[in-house]
Amino acid sequence: MPESLAKALRPARSLVRCIVLIAAALLLANVGRSADGDGDDVRPDNPMRTVYDLTGRRLGVLTGTNHDQAADAALDYTQFEYFEDVKSMFRALRSGEVDALLCDSPVARYYEKSDPTLRRLKGVFRIDHFAFAMRRDDNELFDRINGAVRELLADGTVDRLTEEWMDGPIGDWALPAQSIEPGAKVIRLGVGAAAPPLAFRDNKGNIIGFEVELAMLVAEKIGYRLEVADIDYGQLISSLFYGRIDMAGSGLGIDGERGLLARFTDSYFTSGVTALVLAD
Repeated sequence: MPESLAKALRPARSLVRCIVLIAAALLLANVGRSADGDGDDVRPDNPMRTVYDLTGRRLGVLTGTNHDQAADAALDYTQFEYFEDVKSMFRALRSGEVDALLCDSPVARYYEKSDPTLRRLKGVFRIDHFAFAMRRDDNELFDRINGAVRELLADGTVDRLTEEWMDGPIGDWALPAQSIEPGAKVIRLGVGAAAPPLAFRDNKGNIIGFEVELAMLVAEKIGYRLEVADIDYGQLISSLFYGRIDMAGSGLGIDGERGLLARFTDSYFTSGVTALVLAD
């Protein structure tokens, strides 16, 4: 395919991804509900096939996310249990303390593909647009970083990373070496490194992932060296606000509440809030 045509098609790919997620949510919105739409036949003992079968269930939520808001807007009589870390969430699922775990769709896909004891439910509660968050008063650095994000979107780099990390087969991923000049300034990225394939630790303990590699390429474009810090997801925005990090990632969707404390770059990935359950 000619390069000019490939560039012209890139915005369409993002639009198609968004349309597919929205269509899935609309088609499944009434699955399991009674004919008159009152949902009276949705019972906790029904099989869990779609996210809308979670009415009346106990759902695990990672503290700091707003996945509970997405589910609460769509379901009735649902209980939420909150956890400080991902390991505790999975222990609760396997012990029966919760019936399902709320998570972003690429994270759910990763766990379903890598662990046969887990199953991703069909559908999404809400569409999210991932972006890097930065301090609202850091205008000069924000402009440079957002400019680099736009360049990487335009030249197809983000599409390539998406295919490798998000859409491709799960494998032995690794980050390329950073290409930096001696004495380069440092930019600090904060992530919750338990959200594969967005940000997670490999077998050697290194923090890798789609957003980590993207941030590394952004830093290189503006002449910085990237340092990555593993921070509890619930502390990412506050760490950004108090200057412990310069930017935050790992599945941060653009929303008004976070926008009060942070400023978001252009979005580089469209996701959805879905759920994981134990396989039948």
